[in-house]
Amino acid sequence: MAALLFVPSSGYPSVSLSGTDLVIHAVLFGIWSFLTTQGFFKQAYWPVLRFYRGFAVLMIGVLWAVALEAVQGFLLWERSAGLEDYVADIVGVLLGMVIFERLVRVSRR
Repeated sequence: MAALLFVPSSGYPSVSLSGTDLVIHAVLFGIWSFLTTQGFFKQAYWPVLRFYRGFAVLMIGVLWAVALEAVQGFLLWERSAGLEDYVADIVGVLLGMVIFERLVRVSRR
């Protein structure tokens, strides 16, 4: 995920739709969040992670988003970071968690 976010924007095909970058951020973080939530749900070694998986994934996701956006904004000259990128990352984290929790509830019925 970090490698995809660090590739210079000239390395991607150009798309004329505005906001495509934000959708890509949200999708990447949504996939990460879904898989991480699933991993915390299935693991049995630390029961606290299974019980508080939503909080743990949200905190890790926020820290991960801040770290990646900081690297994009301060260390990579070809990329930029903005508040809208942070928001898209966090929305992706929340969507991934919500989708996983919905699937768990549906499978329990």
